[in-house]
Amino acid sequence: MRLPCVNPQCSQNCRRHGLCDLCRHMMIRRLVPTCGMIPSPALSMIARELLEDLAPTQGERTEALRFMRGPRHREGLWQDRPVYSAAVLHANPTAPMKRRLPELLVGRRSQPTATAILAAGIHFILAQHVLGLDKRTALYLAGASYFVRRATVRPKGVRREYMGKIVSNTHRLRFFEFVAIGRLVLRAAGVLGLNERSHSVQLTTRYLLGVEAGEFNKPIVVHPACGVTTSAGDHPLDHFLPRQDFAPNLPQYGSKIRRASGKIAGSDVYPLGLDVSLEEQLEAKRQANVDRFKSTQVKTTKPPSTDWLFPD
Repeated sequence: MRLPCVNPQCSQNCRRHGLCDLCRHMMIRRLVPTCGMIPSPALSMIARELLEDLAPTQGERTEALRFMRGPRHREGLWQDRPVYSAAVLHANPTAPMKRRLPELLVGRRSQPTATAILAAGIHFILAQHVLGLDKRTALYLAGASYFVRRATVRPKGVRREYMGKIVSNTHRLRFFEFVAIGRLVLRAAGVLGLNERSHSVQLTTRYLLGVEAGEFNKPIVVHPACGVTTSAGDHPLDHFLPRQDFAPNLPQYGSKIRRASGKIAGSDVYPLGLDVSLEEQLEAKRQANVDRFKSTQVKTTKPPSTDWLFPD
């Protein structure tokens, strides 16, 4: 039995519950988040509220932060962290994940915080209970929400010289590297007190009620024809919107970039018309055609006079 794809804007079917082959290929190989996502402002607000409710001790916070800093820089200023090893990340054949993960953790631009850890853990829970995704895809969303960038970065002012030249060999993270970071984030969130079984109903209810009340925006829906952004500093969940010939029923934004917050790059207006299913798009298009037809009809209160046809 074939089931519909969980992506509301995809018309293909899949063999099991989750994403179809096209959406899964676009997500794993091209890093286009066709799985959808929760807007980042909602995650941050729920994470701050949950952190106040959990009230972890200072020791638990320190342990979680040391956990996410990795074995290469447990303590100290984040600016003083060591540079990630390009030889390990760019090794061919690929080095095992237990060697690459410490290098990836020190490649994060900003210092890990408890709020960022909880926001990534909340994204993992909502991805399963709201978006209907499998565990591996939810781990990818958690790792991408935590890492914030597409590529690793060195500390400010640190450059690498090779054969007398300044080179930039940043490593762009792949799908399974985000998944590995997501697993680590879940363990750190568990240290802070986040438990999937205990908090899944609470977090899901909080988000859905916020959407119903207009406090939060609906989950972001990504069309399979969307493209991936190329800048190393972009959020891993940023994407290019599709052109009209690929998605004729969507509002037109000229192949602009949509951020993980849901907003269009360079604009503060939230595009509410993008996060709709195929059925809602077709119904909106049909209603627009009906309204356009009605607007072209001549409306008169009485029939025109015919006295000129029969003069006295």
